[in-house]
Amino acid sequence: MLFLKKRAPKPPPDSKPVLDWLPQNLAASLAEAGFDAEQALAVKHSTRARRLSLRTNVKARQIVLTFPAAATWRQAQEFVADQQRWILSQIRQISAAAVILQDGETFPFLGEPHLISATGKLRGAAERRDGILYMAGAPEHIPRRVRDYLTAQAREEISWRAREKAESIGRKISRIRIGDPHSRWGSCSSQGVLSFSWRLVMAPEEMLDYVVAHEVAHLRHMDHSRAFWTLCQSLTETNVSKSRKWFKVEGAKLFSYHGGAI
Repeated sequence: MLFLKKRAPKPPPDSKPVLDWLPQNLAASLAEAGFDAEQALAVKHSTRARRLSLRTNVKARQIVLTFPAAATWRQAQEFVADQQRWILSQIRQISAAAVILQDGETFPFLGEPHLISATGKLRGAAERRDGILYMAGAPEHIPRRVRDYLTAQAREEISWRAREKAESIGRKISRIRIGDPHSRWGSCSSQGVLSFSWRLVMAPEEMLDYVVAHEVAHLRHMDHSRAFWTLCQSLTETNVSKSRKWFKVEGAKLFSYHGGAI
């Protein structure tokens, strides 16, 4: 991310077609890979943002550049050029074919591959053992039931970690929500509500733990200051820098899994 000097507010710069400012080598690489730059990248002008940043919008299958009022098109061009490898990697991942969580499909559970197997011989709706997730019910209902199962597992894995970490810093959580945001892994509100993506349960355990630590740290610091990052690192055994890099490189893959119609 590129931090910018604070300036007096000004109207956002005129919008430009992506190809008018996108570095030529990146445009060429996107075209060579079969992607339309105008569709692959979007610009979001913001009067509140203080820095240029990039994020994935999996639903729209786009990379979004947040453009602060203090930024210039030249700065945006240089920033995007520096992030070229990441942009290409993310575009390839979010444009990949969707994976339906159905009978016979493989998916990761806490980073370990698991096979979905539909069977009618279960006492409950689901049972996981030896790398296989056994699901009861008609085949057409399996994707939704797998998602429901993973959502419940995510709540279990996340809740005890979040409450334990919050207690260690003397903070209280008002509520924990598990949902399916399209670009965030977690968030923390000023009211102490922590929200997380159910997809985190597919990430390696140490990566899930990092996201929980990140959001719990926001209960004390509602920013990304040095104090925040120091606290975040103290709340997890995994290396925070390593975890952030993992999500940048591998995170988009988890959005390719769907528990029903797309």
